[in-house]
Amino acid sequence: MDGIVIATMMEAEPFIKGLRLEAAAATKPFRIYRGGGQILVISGIGKVNAALATATIILQHGAATIYNIGAAGALSETLKFGDIRHISAVYEHDRTKFDAEPPYIIKTDVLDSHVTASLATGDIPIVPAEDRRVLSVFAELVDMEGAAVVRACRRYNVNAYLFKGVSDTAETPEEELIPGLGKVSESLFEYFVEKVIVV
Repeated sequence: MDGIVIATMMEAEPFIKGLRLEAAAATKPFRIYRGGGQILVISGIGKVNAALATATIILQHGAATIYNIGAAGALSETLKFGDIRHISAVYEHDRTKFDAEPPYIIKTDVLDSHVTASLATGDIPIVPAEDRRVLSVFAELVDMEGAAVVRACRRYNVNAYLFKGVSDTAETPEEELIPGLGKVSESLFEYFVEKVIVV
């Protein structure tokens, strides 16, 4: 069974509807949906939530492969709103000090025929343009869950594939963040069913 870890309901809605997933009877402490060989968990935002949700669908629901799908902020000026990237490496920027330790980098599992990028994951949103510029030395995208999903999968010897859609850049106005998240989530679903899995 394929496991899908998504942080929020807004990001998950296109997958729940498009894959015709139904809510599982026992879903505490996470909302879980299943159907057609897929199981989806809405983890909530942040690394702890993502790690626990990933472990839950591996240990309690038999997920044999994990896909972490969701929105990410662009750190690279070459990335634009709506771009989708398959993550090849994740850097946990809040586990290290930029000037004191080497970056903590985790290699992810990678499928052929996708454009790849590197991802930074941390529990603190990276909003100011200067913070994004500093972090761009290490990664092209930033989120709040990816590294935790990969680390949980490594503990249980399960493959982890990450796909992220650019929902914002340093120039994105705050009022466009939520509408942009919905649009990117729809694009991520279309990409997933057309290029990643066969429904």
